[in-house]
Amino acid sequence: MNNSWVTYPFLQTELESVRRFMLDSVSDAMPLVKAPLVEAIESGGKMLRPAMVVLGAKLGKYNSKRIIPIAACVELLHTATLIHDDIIDEAKLRRGIEAVHSKYSKEVAVLVGDYVFAKTFDLLAGDYPAEMLQKLSHSIMKICEGELAQYSHRYSDALELEQYIEIIAGKTAALFSMSLFAGAYEANVNNQTQRALIQAGYCIGMAFQIVDDCLDFLSAPETIGKNVANDIKQGDITLPLLFALKNESSGTLRDLVFQSALTEENVAKIMSLVIEHQGVALAEEKAKEYGQDALRALEKIKKSKSRSVLENIVASILETPKMRS
Repeated sequence: MNNSWVTYPFLQTELESVRRFMLDSVSDAMPLVKAPLVEAIESGGKMLRPAMVVLGAKLGKYNSKRIIPIAACVELLHTATLIHDDIIDEAKLRRGIEAVHSKYSKEVAVLVGDYVFAKTFDLLAGDYPAEMLQKLSHSIMKICEGELAQYSHRYSDALELEQYIEIIAGKTAALFSMSLFAGAYEANVNNQTQRALIQAGYCIGMAFQIVDDCLDFLSAPETIGKNVANDIKQGDITLPLLFALKNESSGTLRDLVFQSALTEENVAKIMSLVIEHQGVALAEEKAKEYGQDALRALEKIKKSKSRSVLENIVASILETPKMRS
């Protein structure tokens, strides 16, 4: 686990328990399942989603024995989606190590991801209320719908802002929102606070994904632990590119994206033009809008350590991507 939470000892302790629970949950799996999952779990992910489960639960009657499995299952689900995403995107790196499909084969990666989905519900079934499992299932469906919508718009010059928003709401924001809800629901937090957390989680997830899309234009692989310019190479139209396409009137950028071979030279030109035509800057502003919306939602929650940490998470996400690269 990375040291993102070192300034929050109460949270770091719980997340270490989450990590151990995840490792224990796959300890009896067959070697071809266990090996890639242990590597993924140990690869130093930010553990942001399980942290949000814990933070939501800390607003109510916190019971570590009940919350840790939920947080672990949320992170396992996230891990499964990343394994499958890397197949779709043909990404070679994930968190600085070789992607599962690249190291073990696409067939293994598909089945390992499927195993994790099944394992998650096996871990929760019987011990947790049906409403929570239903919400979790709904989040997975939203993730799949978001990914399918993105895939259906690959290399499409017809994608509009509203469609992009729907895509990232499904593929990213849904699980953020679910994470805060799940912790709060299990800890019997009142309905008004649950609603505020659901909204805050959605907005945090939206900001997070937009910033992540910006980093694709600004970072080096060794910095963010995955391939850069991958969205362009895969034909995914993200917000920085959308804004730049609207601002660039000569048609050069549009031709490079939709009419030209995506050689390394052309990809470099696209990245330069996106920055030149304010694509990244405008996307950053959109991320900040979602960040402000998240803070407004959090204002509806009582002042507490959880609220303070969530506010700090928003601030951390909204650091200028250039500074994070």
